[in-house]
Formats: sequence, structure tokens, C-alpha cells
Amino acid sequence: MFEVEPIEKSRPQTRTAAADKRFRAFDPHQALLLPPSLDDWLPEGHLARFVADLVDEILDLGPVLADTDEAEDATFGVDGKDTDLPAELDRREKRLARLQAARAQIEAEAADKARRHAEDKDRRRQARAGSSDEQAVTAAGEAAAAKARPKPKAQANFTDPDSRIMKNSDGAYIQAYNAQAVVDEAHQVITAADVTTNASDALNYTTMLDQSAANTATHPKQALVDAGYCSETNLEAARDRQLACSTDTFMATGRLGHDEQVPPTPRRRIPKDATLKERMARRLRTKPGRKAYSRRKTIVEPVFGQIMTCQNGRQLLLRGEEGARGEWRLLAACHNLRKIFRHAGTAGIAALAD
Repeated sequence: MFEVEPIEKSRPQTRTAAADKRFRAFDPHQALLLPPSLDDWLPEGHLARFVADLVDEILDLGPVLADTDEAEDATFGVDGKDTDLPAELDRREKRLARLQAARAQIEAEAADKARRHAEDKDRRRQARAGSSDEQAVTAAGEAAAAKARPKPKAQANFTDPDSRIMKNSDGAYIQAYNAQAVVDEAHQVITAADVTTNASDALNYTTMLDQSAANTATHPKQALVDAGYCSETNLEAARDRQLACSTDTFMATGRLGHDEQVPPTPRRRIPKDATLKERMARRLRTKPGRKAYSRRKTIVEPVFGQIMTCQNGRQLLLRGEEGARGEWRLLAACHNLRKIFRHAGTAGIAALAD
């Protein structure tokens, strides 16, 4: 976090009206002072004519300055606006406003994170005690949010405030969005696409499968997802989805190396008290599980590679979460058109259009 201190600056009078306002309180007959030595280099009588001509010229400017002042008041307002500022001061004032907005964003994010953590903690405490009080949960969240302070190294991006710092495949930290895609096995057609501002994939398991079902009007028979989606909530959701939609989920419970294979299943019987994660890990080690999960890298990974290389989709051009989401879905649509053309040809696309 950074501290922002407001700076005081006097606004210089740059309008012609300022000179007129000074002129209104200025009597040229009394306020015009000439050094005594002026008589030495002006001929006799010329000084009086010089002063008279100067006074007449200033008096003639009065109506012109008054008209200019009225026109500028009509355009800019009586007190003036930001357009009165020089470009340099105007730029610094806008920069200060952006810094203050970034600080407010960082503080709001810290408060929201503290609120969610406190509410989850209080719900788990009540579950252990066998009680349920949502009012107490809300009160705990609000109290935590009021005390929350951003971390000293918290950051905000001025170019795209919606984006977040994420770790890419090379291990470098970049400002990015998390791109999601559900891919069909037979033709590598993208059936669902989205972007999120959360670096973790775990929050997208249910939403992406629901989006795919809405787009295709059918639930997939199998869902192959990597370890990034593994969480207790998603394991429970996978169990419920299998019962409700007959979608069989194979979810990796740990990271594997690039060429590492899933180890074989142990021969001993699975314990009755095994957790969902232990059951999923054991299931992936069976022959059907290893065979199914091994296909994941040949289904979804090539799609991301093709979008990155063929469509230059590694970097998005639009800013903001909605802009990034729209651009990513446009890339997915272009990818699908290429796949459909390859499998169906021009006649197939024309038939689909009809």
C-alpha cells in the first residue's frame, strides 16, 4: 500500500478576465508612478502626452475586457473550471485523483477479503457448535472489514484496474486475466468460454460446466479437469453432478510433471472413512481413470496453443473484465469456425446457416 498526501497548489490566473478584475480596482490617474529620472530622457511636454495617451489606451480596453470576462464566465463559470489550469497542473491533478481511486480500490478489496474470511470462519464455528445464526455471521464480517488494512505490498493497476497479478506458465508474475474454456473431445470445439479475475481455477468448475450445458443443451458424459480445480467444494459438487446429470468427473488431486504419469492404483481395499479427495485420487489410479485422464492433454491443451499461436491470443487488446471476456469469447468463436470448416467444409457451414 502507498500513502497519498493531498498537495496544495495555487491556481495561477491565466484568463484575460483576471487582468480586467485587477483593472477595476485600478485608477490610472493615481496609480501610475514614473521614476524621477524619466524627465531626463523625455523632452519637455512629451511626458504629459505620454501619460495621457497611456491612460486613454487603458480606458479604451475597459469595455473589451468586460466583454471578454462575461464571455469567459458564460463558458467556464464565474469561478472557472479545470480548463483554466495549465496542462502540467491539470495532468498532476488527474494523476492524484487516479492514485486516490487506486487506494480506495485496494482498501475495498482488503475489507471484502477480511469480511469473507470472517464470515466463513464464523459459519464453521457455528457448524461445530451445532447452531446457525446468520446475523452473527454478518456482524463478524462487518467487524473484520472495519479493522482490515491492506498489505504494504498491495498493488493496483492504473491501465486496467480489473486485472490481477497472476503467475504464468513460465513462473513469471504478470498482470492478467484467468481464461477458462470447456472443449469437446471429438472436434476440439469450445463449448464454454469465460475469463475471471481470480488466479485460482477452483471457483470455475461448476459455472463452466453449467455454461457448457446451457450452450449445448446437454450435459457432458465426462469432465476431465486438472488439479487447479481440486477443492473439497468441487469434489462434493462432482459427486452431486454425477447423481443429478450423470457427468463423470475425473479431477486430478495433485500436480504432475510434464511427462509424469498417474501411478497405478494400490491393491488394498479403500478404507470406509476415506475422504472425497482420497477416493478421487484412488479412482484416477485405476486403469479406466488413467485412460480417461490421459486424454485431457490432447483435448484442451492444443486448443489454448492454437489460440495463442494462430490468433495471437496471448495478449488481449480490450481493457476491463467485460472487454476481456468479450474478446476471449470472440477468439473462441473464431477458433470454432475454423474447426467447423475443417470438419464440415463450406457445404456443411452453408447447411448449418440454412
